[in-house]
Amino acid sequence: MLKNGLKELKLNMTEIMTQINMANCKCEEASLLSRDAYIPCGAPATHLLWSAKDKCAYCMCSMCADHNIRRDMIVVGVSHEMAK
Repeated sequence: MLKNGLKELKLNMTEIMTQINMANCKCEEASLLSRDAYIPCGAPATHLLWSAKDKCAYCMCSMCADHNIRRDMIVVGVSHEMAK
């Protein structure tokens, strides 16, 4: 069941990524400088990650994506042009 759900999610996110111009997306992860308020990282986004906790997708740079993958977020898309 979960495997089919992830496959379906990846298909839906692929459709979403084709609609998102990743070249214009900035990383939405909180910057290391943010303590009291949300300050986005702002680096060019290379990955689209799914948060099961929040039930939504986030654009992230490679460094922030790597950090969040280790914290159970799921990669649902990668902009290969931007990730070079």
